Amino acid sequence: MFTQISLLARKPAWLIAALILTAHLLPTVVNAKDTKATAFEVKIVKLLDSGDCAQAWKELWRLARQRDQKTLSDIVFAVIPYRALVPPSYFPLTENALQSHLISHMIALKLYNWKDPEVSAEFDKYGLSLDSNPQEIFANAETQGNYQRVDSCLKTHNDKETCVSLAIQLKVIPTFESYVAMMDHAPRDAFCLPLPGPKRDHISPRP
Repeated sequence: MFTQISLLARKPAWLIAALILTAHLLPTVVNAKDTKATAFEVKIVKLLDSGDCAQAWKELWRLARQRDQKTLSDIVFAVIPYRALVPPSYFPLTENALQSHLISHMIALKLYNWKDPEVSAEFDKYGLSLDSNPQEIFANAETQGNYQRVDSCLKTHNDKETCVSLAIQLKVIPTFESYVAMMDHAPRDAFCLPLPGPKRDHISPRP
């Protein structure tokens, strides 16, 4: 995993709520100077710090689309919290839509990675962490109910595969194959939200 240290910048309140979903741990970032960092991790850090978030996503996605467990975990637990990386989308994202978009992707990426022991343990304890998320992420009461059913399943079933199948059945997430196709063809590149401080204000010109 990428090295864990505290975040260096404050984020908007809604984004903090979104990032709580990633794990009930200290926030994670990538430390390119860590002697244990791999060449790939160093490359990702440099891309993120230079503002080339679209390319950073492409590099990560190349492995994640093959269901590489480590990369799926790194995206959710390290990269998104570190740089407020927003995955590719099909439409412009208003603030409310951005909340839903970011949270939905983090939920999906963790559910697809249910075999990872760290992810499975978090599901056992927190489910989908619905209490940490604003109500605006739910399109309607039916959608909220579907999320709650999956949340309950994750907290009460040792067999996480059953809960992931339920999430797909209820359309909380698409199948992994459909998700890959969606991400492969999304017309709007990934981007990073602006953060305070020098060299940390990069954002896609097409958010």
